[in-house]
Amino acid sequence: DVDVKLGWNHRGIMKLFEGRSYSRGVYLAERICGICNVTHTTAYLNAVEAISGLDVPDRARYIRTLMAELERVHSHLLWLGIAGDLIGFKTLFMLSWKIREEVLDIFEATTGSRRTPAINVIGGVRKDLSDETILKIEGRVADLRGEVERLIDLGYNHPLMRRRMQDIGRLSLSTAVSGGAVGPTARASGWEIDTRRSSPYSAYADEYTTWDVVTEDGGDVWARTMVRLKEMLVSIDIAKQCLQALRKVGGPIKTEIIDPKDFPYNEALGKTEAPRGELMYYIVSDGTNIPYSVRIRTPSFRNNSLLP
Repeated sequence: DVDVKLGWNHRGIMKLFEGRSYSRGVYLAERICGICNVTHTTAYLNAVEAISGLDVPDRARYIRTLMAELERVHSHLLWLGIAGDLIGFKTLFMLSWKIREEVLDIFEATTGSRRTPAINVIGGVRKDLSDETILKIEGRVADLRGEVERLIDLGYNHPLMRRRMQDIGRLSLSTAVSGGAVGPTARASGWEIDTRRSSPYSAYADEYTTWDVVTEDGGDVWARTMVRLKEMLVSIDIAKQCLQALRKVGGPIKTEIIDPKDFPYNEALGKTEAPRGELMYYIVSDGTNIPYSVRIRTPSFRNNSLLP
């Protein structure tokens, strides 16, 4: 038996934000999670931009959404590979991480970095995507969908997966709701909850992006795995829609920010749907270019306390 106690790896990151300007805080947010840095900076900036009253240009919103969904695929592939390794299914581990490398290649080709793309800045994004780059990404995303479909077929039909995942770690719908589960963990218990749908941000509520929330009702490890597998296809479809939208939506990729010394007295809550669930940044401004207080709630903190 394992007795899980949270907090032993506390790094004091929230306090570090209070000694950095809002612009420098973007890079700190990006380093909180190595496999979900785009969604961390997006949540942070959702709060900062709400405090300052900045409107992000449409083109930048689509680029943010594109990168966030590719990151979701990357995160789910990493999770799936580790799960395969833990149950002794080495083929699943190797195949998942092979496909994951291809997603990282897309990050490198578009941002110059595989792990910390640093694409988000206050008021927009730091780099635009040319028509040539969009065409290349579209080809890679199409190939990616085919590989993920084969991965789903392997995982769904292999008897080892079912034997070692079904009826393990079951989380009932009532417990998920009462305990505040989030992300794939909640959706695998039949709770249709997704921040992208309930509190849309970036381009998730725009006319060019349509998608469905993936749910299962088993509540066990098998159901949580199936949710992640199916969500990868949804993320790939959203990425394709964003690429198509970028061919139609022009304009700037960044709004000129106010004088860094003139951030108003204000407070805001920034939310995103990270790969593991709802991520929150609560920021209080005291009228300077350095936040007075920053509080972060990560999805894993909620889920880890609920799982049996």
